[in-house]
Amino acid sequence: MYHVSELYIYPVKSLAGISLSNAEVFPRGFKYDRRWVIVNDQNRFLTQRTLPMLTQFGIQLRNSEIVVYDKRKSSSSISFPIEMKTGNTGSVRIWNSDVNAIFADDEVNEWFSSAVEQDVRLAYMPDSSSRLIGHENSGDHIVSFADFSPYHILGEQSFEHLNKKLNKQITINRFRPNIIFTGGNPHDEDSWLDLVIGNVHFKGVKNCGRCKVPDLDPDTGESDGEPSRVLKSYRSENDGVYFGRYLVAESAGNISVGDLLSICN
Repeated sequence: MYHVSELYIYPVKSLAGISLSNAEVFPRGFKYDRRWVIVNDQNRFLTQRTLPMLTQFGIQLRNSEIVVYDKRKSSSSISFPIEMKTGNTGSVRIWNSDVNAIFADDEVNEWFSSAVEQDVRLAYMPDSSSRLIGHENSGDHIVSFADFSPYHILGEQSFEHLNKKLNKQITINRFRPNIIFTGGNPHDEDSWLDLVIGNVHFKGVKNCGRCKVPDLDPDTGESDGEPSRVLKSYRSENDGVYFGRYLVAESAGNISVGDLLSICN
């Protein structure tokens, strides 16, 4: 039997995640998940791939605000609304998609620009804006600022199988999953096509192709290269390395830590 063991949202793309006991499921992702993104002076999205220092920012939800703090400077923090209704708007680029967004206030943008030492802005995806996944198995499903799919699921057994192969133990948050489950065998999730968690029906889209972000130590921002190197030795397929699975939600609802996960393949 499979059960949900952890749930996470990432309110600002490529910043730290927030652990939840219960999550609201919507077509484009968990409520508040990756609705904000940092963009450069060309309005193109930025992540830990090019800015490893983003690992050094902590994040909290406080009432109706997001608080981001710089772990390198104990007194440096900024707050902004979880959701933006009005403000300066424009188009931002994520991969091959152009998305209409609302930009944060100048004070917020100046704080982030100072922290990352380049001109950046924070952009919010409102409900009126949408981005198609664009995969043959995803239908007309939409996604926020996540790389590919609204949901990423990873098994504890898959992770522990990897961890035993590493010279130095790492934490599962390097892989930035939304849903972590326990039970079964390593990589059971690879073949999941249809599953139900709580009162929500999910569909498996494809396995998650890994970039180099999991090589970054979330505490230091430094890359050790080991997870990618080891994964490549036993999780390579075609042109990539795969670990975890992408999902879309076929219905809205709520899921909680402890929920039974049922496979309907």
